[in-house]
Amino acid sequence: FPVTIDYYTPQEWPTPWEILFHGTFCPSSISLLIYYTLILKNPNTDIEMILVEDEDVYLLPLIDNQFVLNYELGTVNRYSDISTEFKVLKHIPKETIKTLT
Repeated sequence: FPVTIDYYTPQEWPTPWEILFHGTFCPSSISLLIYYTLILKNPNTDIEMILVEDEDVYLLPLIDNQFVLNYELGTVNRYSDISTEFKVLKHIPKETIKTLT
């Protein structure tokens, strides 16, 4: 998959509607869609994005500092179970990500 998000400029990340309209899907944009879905459902969700590196570099949503989505398709992983599988390059708190309002 080509990278469709600049990892270091969260204020410029596309909205979910832009991702869907333009069809700009990559592992990171899918993680961003998951992130926005959870935020829209409950704005008080304790969630951040983490930028990780294994064979590739990509974003993952981290919920309650315990659960990771989009690491394995269709699976909710415990962060403690998979944290040795990749290197965390950066934590991106929700306060730095573009809001939808």
